[in-house]
Amino acid sequence: MENMKDEDWAKPYKNLPYIDDVKEYTKEDEALFKEIKEVLKKYNVLDKFGITLLHTHFPVKKGEIMVEHYNPEDKSQLTKPHPKEDIEKLGLVPISWRFTDNDQTDEQ
Repeated sequence: MENMKDEDWAKPYKNLPYIDDVKEYTKEDEALFKEIKEVLKKYNVLDKFGITLLHTHFPVKKGEIMVEHYNPEDKSQLTKPHPKEDIEKLGLVPISWRFTDNDQTDEQ
């Protein structure tokens, strides 16, 4: 992560649909989900990886990363932007990734 340029930090969030515009899971998605499950099963990682619906709620600014916060007291989660400098300061680790057409995995 440390080799990413400033302009690359918000890149994984660019061009994502806004939450109100995402398309829901449909019957047509079932075959794809079955194939993905078989790949995860083949590599014995069904308990490690899953699928999520990519979306955004607001634009992520240059130099920001999205950070998920978990509150064990009320079992709530909150995701909000942080300056990229917080990665080392807060000891952050990536927990989600997305694939792009250029065959790279972009950390989110």
